[in-house]
Amino acid sequence: MRRLSAPVALVLSLALPATTFAQQPLSAANLLVAPEEMSEEEKMEKAKELYIAAEGLAAEENWIAAVPLYEQAYQLVPGKHGFALKVGIAAYKIDDCDKAYDYLTHFVTYGDPEKYGDKIEEANGMLADIEQRQCRTTTAEPEPEPEPEPVADENPLENPLDQGGGGGTKDKKEKGKNGLLVGGAVMLGVGVVGLGLGGAGLGIAASTSRELETLASPSSTTGFSVGDYACRNDQPCPPDLEAKKDTWKVIGFVGLGVGGALAVTGVALIAVHASKKKKAAGASASRRGPQLTGLGPVLVPGGGAGASATLRF
Repeated sequence: MRRLSAPVALVLSLALPATTFAQQPLSAANLLVAPEEMSEEEKMEKAKELYIAAEGLAAEENWIAAVPLYEQAYQLVPGKHGFALKVGIAAYKIDDCDKAYDYLTHFVTYGDPEKYGDKIEEANGMLADIEQRQCRTTTAEPEPEPEPEPVADENPLENPLDQGGGGGTKDKKEKGKNGLLVGGAVMLGVGVVGLGLGGAGLGIAASTSRELETLASPSSTTGFSVGDYACRNDQPCPPDLEAKKDTWKVIGFVGLGVGGALAVTGVALIAVHASKKKKAAGASASRRGPQLTGLGPVLVPGGGAGASATLRF
């Protein structure tokens, strides 16, 4: 009997279908280490492995095996809403209407319309088909909603794992968005100061010019009254007054020119920031951001000048 055992075993093994030895898709419990025991880097690396494996199965249209891998990758990095779409599409391919509905709804709810406009439209089409076919079970338990906050701003549908933790990228983008507002406000503030300095300079120059006029004497050769021009006393000194007038006149014109340019640039940056923010928020296109409608010098009663800027919101 011992001589017959090996051939019988061999014959039996050869008689079995090849699929008997094929490894079945691993469940989340068998394949995945507990997320709480993994660092963010380890989660990202594990999700990358799962995603690549799932993409290979999807390319072979082995959607049944791809679904759990996509789902495990998504559970590791739930902020990547593109993974939710991947799970939904794979589940839709195998007619798992409950899972497809849950993940597609999640993607449509949390996906950025500006980034994923076409994908959201595709997801809505599949959701409409699920509703029309009425293939969902009434007793199916809904998928637990993971944390919806994104961990990266790059499009995960193009390259879901081509970045690190992602939080720093989001912070940098937020800073970039606010940079226009901060830069515009700073430039507008400096411009207003420059306009004020320019107006004050022209005012001082005008006041000095009037002071010179009080010393003028058309009957004299020099045009000024006869007196001590060595400026050895406390009386006004015409040469000093002339230099003072010219200096403040230059300061006035430079202040108005530079201050006006900075103010206009600052208002333009603020307008661009407001326009981008309005577009991102999906506001009405008929409303426009703040616009500079007027900018120019203003004469101050009693001597001097200033600047006036008019904004329309």
